[in-house]
Amino acid sequence: MEIANVVERSVKFLVKVYLFLVALCIALNLVRCWIASVHLSIVNEVELLGAPMAASLFAYLVWNYRRPKVVHKPARHGAERTPLMPRDGGQA
Repeated sequence: MEIANVVERSVKFLVKVYLFLVALCIALNLVRCWIASVHLSIVNEVELLGAPMAASLFAYLVWNYRRPKVVHKPARHGAERTPLMPRDGGQA
């Protein structure tokens, strides 16, 4: 029964991924057709491609600024040792 559940979940996942990729291809094709039909000048095309890149850079900078900073502990030179019990119960 367990293997059947794993196979069923895997098939469902693959169908979802396939449908997502098909929808993405259709959406990109529609955008490509729209851009080709608009007849933009070269300056407008650069602006159209540059705006998402600038927005992405800005979003990265905001994310990097708001991300919690990692506090690094000072490096310890040498190994820290745990005291061990003496052998034979401490008897000489």
